[in-house]
Amino acid sequence: MDSQSNITIPSLTQINNDDPNAQKNRIPTDDELFHLRTTKQTHIRLANMLSDEVERARCAHDALAKRYQDQLRELEATQSQLHTSKRLLDILISQQSAQLAEGERLSGLLHPIRRLPSDVLRYLFESAYSAVDKEDRFSTTLTLSQVCQRWRAIALDTPRLWCYIDYTFQDVTDPEKFWGWIIPLVKGVPSDIVLRELDPDEGDTLNAFSLSRIPRIQSLTLRTNTSADISRILPPPICLPVAGIGSLSIHYDSPTIEMTLDMGNLLSRLPFVPNLTLDADCPLRITPTNSLQNLTFLWLKYFKDIGYHKQHTYSCYGSSYFPVPSNFHVYMR
Repeated sequence: MDSQSNITIPSLTQINNDDPNAQKNRIPTDDELFHLRTTKQTHIRLANMLSDEVERARCAHDALAKRYQDQLRELEATQSQLHTSKRLLDILISQQSAQLAEGERLSGLLHPIRRLPSDVLRYLFESAYSAVDKEDRFSTTLTLSQVCQRWRAIALDTPRLWCYIDYTFQDVTDPEKFWGWIIPLVKGVPSDIVLRELDPDEGDTLNAFSLSRIPRIQSLTLRTNTSADISRILPPPICLPVAGIGSLSIHYDSPTIEMTLDMGNLLSRLPFVPNLTLDADCPLRITPTNSLQNLTFLWLKYFKDIGYHKQHTYSCYGSSYFPVPSNFHVYMR
C-alpha cells in the first residue's frame, strides 16, 4: 500500500514540448502519418500564399537599393563639382587680392603727397609729432619713418622728431645698440628723456647710455620702482652733458621706510641743474653743497620729513633749510 502511494500519475492535459522523433528512428503510426501529411499540406499552402508578398517585398527592396546607388553616384558627382567650384573660388579670390594690392600700389604712386617737397613733408612730420601726447611721440616718429624709404630718410634727418625719448629698461633687449642708434639722430636739438623702471639690481645705470654725447638735455626724468640709493642709480662718474641739464626729475615709485634721499649729495654729483623735482614717500636730507646755489626751481613731493644742518642758514618758506638765490621758487606737496 505504501509503495503504490509513491507512483506519480501524469496529467491528461500535460503536453511534452520535446520532439519524440529527435535522434530516433521510430516508425510513425497510421494516425500519425495522416496528421503529418495534413500538416505538410498546410505549410505548402501557406508558403504559396506568401510567395506574392515575398515577391512584392523583394521588388521594393531592390528598388530602394537601386535608388540608394543612384543617390550615391549623384552625391559623388556633387562632391566633385563642389571641389572644383571651391578651387575656382580660391583662385579668383587670390587674383582679386593681387589686383587690389596692385591698385593700392598704383594709388600710392599717384597720391599727391609723393610730389610734396621734402621741407613740406618735414613740416608735416613735425606737426604730427607735436599734435600727439608726449608718451606717444616716439611711436609716432617710428611709424612715420617706416612708411617708405623717402619718408624714412626725411624722418632720420629731422632731429626734432627724436628729441623726446621715452625709454623703458625692460622693453629693450640691447640698450647699447638702441642708444648708439638714436643719439646721433638727436644732433643739437634740446632733448627730453624719460627713463622708466630703472633697477640697479638688474645692472641698469645711467652711465650705460653715454648721455654725455647728447649736446643738450632739456629735461631728464628718472623713474625707479626700487628703493636703491641714489648713488647706485647715478654712480660716479656721471656721464651727462657738460653744459648740464635744464630740468631733472627723480621719482621713486616704491620707496621703503628705511630709505632716505639726500638732495645735497645728489646735486653735488651732477653738473649744472637749475630745476629739480624729487618725488619719494620717504625722509629727505639736505646736505650743504654749493650746487644748491644753482637751483631756481624745486618741487618736493610726498616727503615724510626734511632734515638739514642747523649751522648753516638756509631759506624755504621763510624757514631755515638751504641757501637759495633771489629768484628761487619752492613747491611742496
